[in-house]
Amino acid sequence: MFYRNKKLLILFSIVLLILGLIFVSKVSAVSVSVINLPNEIKGEAFTVTASISGASLGQNYLRVDLYKDGTSNYFGETFNGSDWYSGSEGKLYLPVNIDSSKLVLATITARLGEPEVNEYSGVGMYKLKLRRYTSSGNQASDLQTPADILINFLMPTPEPTPTPAPVSQNSPTAIPKPTVSPTSSPNFLSAEILEENATDEPIFEEVLGKASESATLGALITPLETIIPGKKEIVLSARDNKIAIILIALGVVFISACVILFFWTYIKNKKQNE
Repeated sequence: MFYRNKKLLILFSIVLLILGLIFVSKVSAVSVSVINLPNEIKGEAFTVTASISGASLGQNYLRVDLYKDGTSNYFGETFNGSDWYSGSEGKLYLPVNIDSSKLVLATITARLGEPEVNEYSGVGMYKLKLRRYTSSGNQASDLQTPADILINFLMPTPEPTPTPAPVSQNSPTAIPKPTVSPTSSPNFLSAEILEENATDEPIFEEVLGKASESATLGALITPLETIIPGKKEIVLSARDNKIAIILIALGVVFISACVILFFWTYIKNKKQNE
């Protein structure tokens, strides 16, 4: 009894294995083949004709991949009918409808795009294959043999961005102040003093007149006018300074004479009173 059950178990396992192989073969029977492509790529857009067989009914999406043999650094852009695309969203690639015949011929337009240095190393032989996405946008695993293609194009070297020259922020140069050489202080009499004394002594009017005349003739030794905040001074000539000194001396003599006359009168009156 046990032996008979063992034989049935083995037979059932073999049947399951055969059914699994048939199912796997049906699932993986989708193949994608490149049947037409250019001899070389020179930088402009190019077209590839491919056949798809065994895919499920519905909408599929195709993408062109370029890469160096032995690497998985894919590059290239695929035209989806309205724009160029090279991202990871499967439904944004070229749509292809799989009908009941399950055999589709599709023409895909592609271009190099802007590959990185580790993707495109320059002129040489590269591999080209098609990547298929299912109606859900997931990448499919298809049977295909990549095609060899020559890429004969030199990528333009990006021009270095010029570095702006630093702008020096120089502090403003101090303008030196003009140095005024010292001059000897001129002897002068204030115009206010002259005017006050001119009301009492006629001789000061003569001094003022001479000073005015000297200013008109430009015969003064020092500048005629010196501006001091809040006060205007009239500088007299050397001759007028001598006249002023004489006048002062006469004033001292006059005062001394008055003092002597006062004491002499005082002593004389005192003697008379005795």
